[in-house]
Amino acid sequence: MSIINTLPYTIANGQAVDATPVMADLNQIVNNVNANAVASASLAASGGANLAGFSASNSASGTVARALVDRGVCVTDAPFNADPTGVADSTAAFTNAAAAGWMVYVPSGTYKTTAPISRPAGVVFVGAGRAKTIIQASGNYAIFETIGSSTNVLVGGGVQNMTLVGTWGANNANTASYGVSESWTNRSVHCDLEIYGCYVGLYGNQGLWQVTWDNITVDGAGTQQNYIGFMLDSLPTTLPSGTSNAVIANGLVAQNCAYAGFRLLNPNGSKFVNCDAESSAFGWYIGDGPVGCYPVQFCHIANCLGDSCTYNWVFKQGSNSNPVTAMELANCWTGNASTGAMDLTGCHSINISNLQSVGNATHGILLDNCEYMTLTGSQFNGNNISNTAGVGDITIQGGLYNRVTGCMSLMANSSGVSVLESSATNGNDITDNTLFQGATIIGANTVVRNNRGFRTEASGTASITSAATSVSVTHGLALTPPIQAISVTPSTGLGSASQFWVSNVTANTFNINVNVAPGVGIGFSWNAQNLVSY
Repeated sequence: MSIINTLPYTIANGQAVDATPVMADLNQIVNNVNANAVASASLAASGGANLAGFSASNSASGTVARALVDRGVCVTDAPFNADPTGVADSTAAFTNAAAAGWMVYVPSGTYKTTAPISRPAGVVFVGAGRAKTIIQASGNYAIFETIGSSTNVLVGGGVQNMTLVGTWGANNANTASYGVSESWTNRSVHCDLEIYGCYVGLYGNQGLWQVTWDNITVDGAGTQQNYIGFMLDSLPTTLPSGTSNAVIANGLVAQNCAYAGFRLLNPNGSKFVNCDAESSAFGWYIGDGPVGCYPVQFCHIANCLGDSCTYNWVFKQGSNSNPVTAMELANCWTGNASTGAMDLTGCHSINISNLQSVGNATHGILLDNCEYMTLTGSQFNGNNISNTAGVGDITIQGGLYNRVTGCMSLMANSSGVSVLESSATNGNDITDNTLFQGATIIGANTVVRNNRGFRTEASGTASITSAATSVSVTHGLALTPPIQAISVTPSTGLGSASQFWVSNVTANTFNINVNVAPGVGIGFSWNAQNLVSY
């Protein structure tokens, strides 16, 4: 067999081309392949019929397992013989299959395990789908685990397309009951899973890098309730510098967890997108690690939701006094929290943009002893449904140099204020917001400018009659202006007077004075502002 028998060859435009040297090489390759080909019948006779995917008729048939490519195996096939009825222990079958092929197909059925299934580097377990392939633990252990080390990082593989059922929901003493547990792994992919009854659904201990968690639901009630949905553990400073827990997470759902949907002690380098935490004690609980750990930093969270939890979002400095720092939170939601909508304590340099905070019991967001935080373009609507007096929709408690700009606050009632500085704080910037319930500003050197609902700049006119020596002016500012921030300019002559000045500045008014009665009515224009609290 050859590719083109006649050369030169005439192409469509009539030009003749000669590729004889190239075609000679190609024809030699084709002839060598044909010379070494083995007929399907001969392959079957020599034992090839036992190979996964082999068919002597050259037609596709059988289960998905038969279509697996090189070195793919099916866990129910000989010699592994996993039991899909859930009666016999299938732990050894899974372990042996993982040693035999890089892809292990797990057909529909329920599989009982009595010990962790150790997943080697590069091996992926693939089920027939959620609620079709079910792996059931019978004790206090991780259903799948991959354990590397700082000197032996395990690359690739994953767990996909199945349901995992642990034992914590039935026995709360089983705190080692995980769905998937791994440490020191790189580029593994876990996707299309649902997890029930585990102490932790997906657990990243330490040393994860570019690990993918995608389209995974952790849910359940009663004996199928989980304690934590997704967890990234702390990173002790005894680990090598630069150790991360970096996952790329998309489409994760954690509902009805006894403790937390997402417990991220140290998610350094991670990205969470399109994730949902609902109806748990904590929706998102980030930071608050033990003494002797690296700072929590470089995590990005976007398009994520915390809803109907006691605390929807908590970011907290840990016992080691290292802050939660250098993070981005964009286009997220917090709603219907019974205690805390979004509480940040001891945090530093976090950018929060386009947050939606709706229908929470008290405040919409709390910055507690935070520094250099930025809150921009966010909507706060209908918070303080508990009608608690003195609540701040945006509360800044201590800390310094935090900026709130381009936000809108419309609370559920008039019991609170839109922005509240509630204790000693310094250097905040409250600019270009719409604050329907106003603000309480008590911090030192707070810049407050151009906020609808909280007037900090005003101007007008006033006049002193011919026999008077002063006039009282109502400035209408939300804060008492310092006397040096009030300017007065005569708009007419002063008559008999030769001097004028400002005095008696209060929260509502100030006086314009002249040294003697002018004998004629005289006019003034004035401007007052308080852009910085003192």
